[in-house]
Amino acid sequence: MSTTYVAIDVETTGLDARKDAIIEVAAVAFQGNDILDEYTTLLNPMRELPEFVTQL
Repeated sequence: MSTTYVAIDVETTGLDARKDAIIEVAAVAFQGNDILDEYTTLLNPMRELPEFVTQL
């Protein structure tokens, strides 16, 4: 049996941890080439998103 791994992706409004905010968190659990489960959620950063973020 293969080891189970979880890949996590975090999207933010920028790269400065002091002023930017997390806007999305996603995770995928997989074993070998098989996806076991997926999760994603959007978060409200309580501010307008910079245009360069919305165009990604």
